[in-house]
Amino acid sequence: MATVRVCRVIDVPAAKVFGALVDWGGWDKWSPMLSGAVLEPAGALPGTVGAVRSLSRGDGPTVRERLLACDEEALTVSYGMEGKPPFPARRYNALVRLLPLTDREATVVDWSASVDADEADEPGLIKALTGYFNGFIDQLAAWGGSAA
Repeated sequence: MATVRVCRVIDVPAAKVFGALVDWGGWDKWSPMLSGAVLEPAGALPGTVGAVRSLSRGDGPTVRERLLACDEEALTVSYGMEGKPPFPARRYNALVRLLPLTDREATVVDWSASVDADEADEPGLIKALTGYFNGFIDQLAAWGGSAA
């Protein structure tokens, strides 16, 4: 079991970041890495636990992810992939935790995942997922403010 974690500060208020993350079918609005998102059930409200989305990337396969939990008070969002991930792993679950800073309008974004994979595949998965998490954090910062 591999664990991947990226923790960074962005100059975007936590409420705005949380709103973007719980808009489960709308990540393609702020992330240019995604070329489309289809939400099941169609029209599900933001933060609907159990909702499934199909995310399309221009350079890769479509992935299906289920929103497992979302807590507006704790500012956490967790999700997992439905079916086999498009990388050499048996299971993938992620958690995004947000911590608002008190000295300015900024947020600590703590993005982590656990991946059930063969030991030989873990270094490559850790590198790839670290890149994705950093990319998503960069895109949230660009969309809502600027990176710190």
